[in-house]
Amino acid sequence: MIQLKSLDILGLGIRLDLKPETVMPLSMSDPDFEKITPAEIDLSSGTVKPGPDSPPVLGIKEAEEHQQLQKKNTRILAGIFSLLLFLVLGVIFLLPRFVSPPQVDTATTVALTAPASRAPQVSPYEEAQRLQQREDAQHVLAALLELQKALDGKGVQQWAEQEFNEVVEQAGAGDAAYREQNYTQAQVFYQNGLSTLQSIEAELPTRLATFIAQGAQAILDGQSDLAQHAYGMALLIEPDNEEARRGLARAQVLNQVLELLAAGTTLHENKQFEEARDLYRQALTIDSKHPAAQAAVNKVNKDILDRNFANLMSKGYASLQANNPETAEESFKQALALKPGSPDALAAIKQASDQITTTLITRHQNEAHEHEQNERWQQALDAYDAALAVDPNVVFAREGKVRSESRLQLDKFLVSAINNPLRMAEEQKIHAQVQQVYSDAQLIPDKGPRLSAQLQQVAIFLEKALQPVNVTLRSNGLTRVTIYRVGEFGQFTDKSLSLTPGNY
Repeated sequence: MIQLKSLDILGLGIRLDLKPETVMPLSMSDPDFEKITPAEIDLSSGTVKPGPDSPPVLGIKEAEEHQQLQKKNTRILAGIFSLLLFLVLGVIFLLPRFVSPPQVDTATTVALTAPASRAPQVSPYEEAQRLQQREDAQHVLAALLELQKALDGKGVQQWAEQEFNEVVEQAGAGDAAYREQNYTQAQVFYQNGLSTLQSIEAELPTRLATFIAQGAQAILDGQSDLAQHAYGMALLIEPDNEEARRGLARAQVLNQVLELLAAGTTLHENKQFEEARDLYRQALTIDSKHPAAQAAVNKVNKDILDRNFANLMSKGYASLQANNPETAEESFKQALALKPGSPDALAAIKQASDQITTTLITRHQNEAHEHEQNERWQQALDAYDAALAVDPNVVFAREGKVRSESRLQLDKFLVSAINNPLRMAEEQKIHAQVQQVYSDAQLIPDKGPRLSAQLQQVAIFLEKALQPVNVTLRSNGLTRVTIYRVGEFGQFTDKSLSLTPGNY
C-alpha cells in the first residue's frame, strides 16, 4: 500500500496526481497508434476512405503526404515513449526518496495491485521491422494507385474489365492483411495487383492495334456500330491516334455510304450505268477510302466502256454491210481509242481497210474499163495507176496498165500519121513504118470504133501515098525549072508530069 497525494518530480514542474488506478505501460502496438491503413483505399476510384481517427488519403500525392506524416508521427511517438519510460523509471527509483509515509488520518489510501497480466513487450528492433514492412507495402500500394490512375484515364475498365477486377480482388486481400498488420502478405497482394496492371500497360500497343483492326474489318462487313465501338476503344487507349480518328469518322457515316451503294447497285443491275455511277461517286465523296464504293465505281466505269465499245463496233459492221467501209473504219478506230490494243477493234479496222482497198480498187478498175470501152486510153492508164497506188500487186491493174500504155502509143501514132499524111509519100521509111503499124493494128481484136476509123483512114493514106498524080506545070518559058528529087526541066511554058503525093 502506497499513500500518495501528489508529486513534483525532481523539481521539473511535472506534477502527477495519483489516483487509485492501475497505470499500464503504453506500447507501439496500442491501437491508438494505428492512424490509417491502406485497407481504407478504394482501388476502383483511386481514393482513400477516411478512417474514424485519420484524414482521408486521396491519390498518389495524398498517399505520399500520408507516408511523410506517418514518419513524423513515428518520430513523435518514439519521443513520447522515451519520455514515458523516463517518467516510469523516475517513479520507481526516485519517488520513494522524496515521499514520506502518509498520515493515517489525512492520507488517501491507495491500493496498488499488479495487473493480472500484461501485453508482451515489443522490442524497438521488432517495431522498426514492422514499420519498414508497412512502409514497403505502402510504397507498392502507391505505385499501384499511380498506374491505376493512368490506366483509368485510358478507360481500362471498359476494355480490360476482367483483369481490372482481378486487381481489385488482389488489393482487397492486401487491405485485409494490412488491417491485421500482416504487412508482408499485404505487400504480396499489392504487388500481384501492380503486376497485373503493368501487364495491361505493356499490352496497350497490341490492344490498340487489335481494336483498329476490328474497326477496319467491321467497316468492310458493313457493321457501323461495331466499327464505332472498336475505334472508340482505340481512342480511349490513345486519344491522338490519327488512324483511329479517321476510322471512327468513317464508321459514323458508314450507313449512309451503304444506302447509296445499295441504291446504285439496283440502278446498275437495270443497266442504268450513268445513274448508278453518280450514286457510287456520292458514296466515295462521303468516304473516299471505302473499298466497296471504289470497286463499284470501277465496275460501272468498265461496264460503260464495254457498252460504248460494243455500240461502236456494231455501228462499224453495219457500215461495212452497207458498203461504206470508210465510215466503218472511223467507227472501229473510235472503238480502238476506248480500248487501245483491242484485238477485236484491230481486226475490224483491218477488215474495213481491206474493204476500203477492195472497194477503191474495184472503183478504179471499173473506171479503167469504162475508159477502155470508150478508147480513152490516157484516162484508162490513169485509173490503172490509181489502182496500183492502192495495191501494187493487183494483177488486172498491172496488165491493164501495159495494155493502156500500148493502145495509147498506137493511138498517138495513128493520129500523127493521119494528121501528116504527106510524110508517108515523102519518106519511104515513114511509109514503111506506118504500113507496119497498120498491119499490126489489124490483128487487135475488138478494135473499137475509134481504132477502126483510124486504120481505115491510114489505109487510104498509105495507098494514095504511092499513087502518082498527073500534074501540069506552066511557066513563062524564060525560067529554068528544077523539081527537087525529080530533075531539071529547063525552060518551058507547059509541062505535064506524073508525081507521087508530097511537097516539091
